[in-house]
Amino acid sequence: MDSGRTPSDGPASPAVGEGLPWFALYVKSRQERTVEGGLARLGLGTYLPMMEKVRKWSDRKKVVRVPYFPGYVFVRCTEEERGLAWKLPGSIRYLGAEGRATPVDPRELEAVREALLRRVPFEPYPHLAPGQPVTVTAGALKGLTGILVGKRRNFRLVLQIRAMGQGIAAEVDATDVEPI
Repeated sequence: MDSGRTPSDGPASPAVGEGLPWFALYVKSRQERTVEGGLARLGLGTYLPMMEKVRKWSDRKKVVRVPYFPGYVFVRCTEEERGLAWKLPGSIRYLGAEGRATPVDPRELEAVREALLRRVPFEPYPHLAPGQPVTVTAGALKGLTGILVGKRRNFRLVLQIRAMGQGIAAEVDATDVEPI
């Protein structure tokens, strides 16, 4: 798989607000880093998974850092702090229903963070469909759990953020996974 993408660094401040819930904050287009900086200045835990991608122009190529989940920044905070974060320039709304912010499952977010820290090449995998939950038993992703999805002749392990309907995917050998 050569998508021109490589994994990026881990979270900016995952330990801040330890024990508090994570939320997905929907932000204006290309404002993810600006909002993340504002959240960090407020002292809130943030996570903005980034990847390096080769962008091509007619006269040159350049490696740029872009979010795995465009339009979203993860924030760990109290209900009161959510209001402060939402008021930052570039913030639009929290992921949720009926005007209520829905927490992101911390295990799902941790699986994405851990996989990216292991420097495995992932690519965004939007609009996930239900699939077989599996645990990886061998290779660089050993011990992680995710959803197994077929793609052409290969299998992919998807680590998803269900609340967003998005995730990241990597190729895996079907013999390296077992059903949960």
